[in-house]
This record gives sequence, C-alpha cells and structure tokens, in this order.
Amino acid sequence: TVQPVKTPKTAPTGEQPTGSVGTEFVIPSPTNVDPKQPVRIEFQITAPTHDTKATITFEIVNFRQEVPLKKGQTVTITLNIPAGKLSMEKNIPPVIITSAEPIQVVAVLHIGDYAQTIEVPSSTQTGVEYYVVTPTGKSPHDDKEIFIVNYGNTNDVVVRPTAEVVFKGTKYPAGSKINIPFAPFKVYYIQSKGDLTGTKVVGKNPFAVFSGYSSPQGVTLYYRISTPLVPTSRWGTTYLIPSMAFPGSSDTVYVTTFQSTEVDYQVGDNKKSEKMKPGQVMKIAIPEAKTLSIKATHPIMVVYYHTGGKKGDKTYEPNIININDNTKYAKRYRITGNPNLEKNAVLLIIKPSDRKS
Repeated sequence: TVQPVKTPKTAPTGEQPTGSVGTEFVIPSPTNVDPKQPVRIEFQITAPTHDTKATITFEIVNFRQEVPLKKGQTVTITLNIPAGKLSMEKNIPPVIITSAEPIQVVAVLHIGDYAQTIEVPSSTQTGVEYYVVTPTGKSPHDDKEIFIVNYGNTNDVVVRPTAEVVFKGTKYPAGSKINIPFAPFKVYYIQSKGDLTGTKVVGKNPFAVFSGYSSPQGVTLYYRISTPLVPTSRWGTTYLIPSMAFPGSSDTVYVTTFQSTEVDYQVGDNKKSEKMKPGQVMKIAIPEAKTLSIKATHPIMVVYYHTGGKKGDKTYEPNIININDNTKYAKRYRITGNPNLEKNAVLLIIKPSDRKS
C-alpha cells in the first residue's frame, strides 16, 4: 500500500497528512469461514514519524501484544487463529490496534490458500455518512456484505438497504430502516444476496464501513473482496484513473453522489456528461490501456473494481480500490510492500506539467 508521508512540524513543501495514519485501528474478523480452513492475519505496522509502541488485542484468542517501533520501521506481526474458531463464535470481536504516536497498518488475511490485502482506516479517516458499493462478484451466488465498524465511543447507526438483507438473523426488505445501537469497538455484519450498491449508512459519531462480497457457504475455495469506504466528508470533485485491466478485458469504476451533481467524464477520446441524483451510482467501463478523467460539480466517491484475470500462467483475483481525488496528491510518499509477495508494484499518476520533475 502507498500513503502520502504524514507532515512533521517542519515538513518540506508538498507533504500532506493524508492516508490511513492514526493511533486507533479496528479490523473486522473474517466471517463464513469453512471450519476446516486454517486462518492467519499478518499486520504490517509502520511508524512513519516517531518512535512509538503499538498494542494489538484480539479477545477471541486471548491475544495481546505490545510492539515497540522505531521511526520509519515496519514490523510484521502474525496472528494464527485455530481452524473452526471463527465459525463457532457469534458476534466475533474485532482486532484492535492502538498506539501513542501515529502509525500505519496494513492487514493481510490468509484463509487456506487464499490471501487478501486489507486497507485499514484509522479513526481519523472515519465519518458519519457513507454510501455502499458492492460489485457484481465472481458468482451470482456470492454474499454481498457490509461491515459497520465502531471505534471508542458509543454510537447509533441507521442503515437503509437497497436490497433485502439479513442482520442478526432477521430479514429486512429493501427500503427499510435498520436502527443499530453500538457499544465501543463493536462490529456488525449485514449480508445480502442482492446488490447493496447505493445503501446509505448514517451515524451520530464517526465510524467506518467496509463493503464488498465473499464466496457463498459450502464452496471449496474461499474468497472475500472488500474495501473500507470513504465517508462523504472526504469526497472530491476531480479524479484521474488509469486502467489496470488485463489485455482483452475492462474494469469498472463506480461513481456515487450524495446531492444533485453533474459529472463530466472522458475515457480515452470518448467524452460524456451525466446529471446524477442524490444517492445515485453510475458505472463506467474502463478498457485496458485507457485513462478515465472525471470532473464533478459537487463531491463524489470513486471506487475502482479490478475484475482480475490471467496473465501468463498466473491467475489474479478481483480487487476493489478507493481512488483519491486530485487534491490529495503529494510530492513525497512512504511505500510499504509485502515481502511475502512475488512482486510489489507501484502505479504513478503524474500531471503532464510535472513530467520533467
């Protein structure tokens, strides 16, 4: 994962304190796991600006560990979860990571032979209003999911689903109103067989929302594709998105509004304009080797769905990626790679006027 470097008190011009940097992180536990599958989670913890100490807590396995960190150091902590433990427990508590000074956290979830890198937002990246995106999925039987993650305060959250959902064993129809009271550091899981794109989630205090889809129960090969969503308070109006589609395929970009907005966009040489209503979600196909530019009259959320595919003899899983608006660009970045991957890659987006530098 790549995040702009957090600004110290004497920061050079161009650095910005954006990205998942903070002192409090809450990571939902995986669900619907085959009881025969071993589970482990790797946490890559980085101290970008100060020496500090991080504390990791996971109640379900009575795990608590303090991790000292030097400035600029990245430490990987592996948490093994006994096979069947997650499927036996109800209301599984999350993993909680806290620190005295700002840190960055990346989680890598391993279930059997499956692995997924999870972007982890800190409490400073949360908000009180979200709109959900759940891509089509790998199979029509996939479970569409919403994880609502509360932090250190009590909370009251309202969900208005766009499809029938199951919450705590009860079915709620599309368009219903689900009121959920939260204790501190509580996570609730909402599931559906329908498309939950456009679902509105609002709370009294800041919280986080993850959305996506996972394999249905009973499949041999487990998978989960999800991402933390961006609250409406952090949306932008101008975006530039290069295609990451494999040869012969196209990916999908989801554009969401929370107020009446005119959106101008261009894919390659093809220009279009769309007048969007509050809460509307527009899908834009982006073929290989093309670039999508978007400019909106009001803030929008842009989510990139990489559909995966084959390259040579290797198969790549789908992925959901939040796209930053142009105001969040920076001149200095700190890159945290995964040493267990065969290859780590960085995609640079550069303004034409800045190419010489």
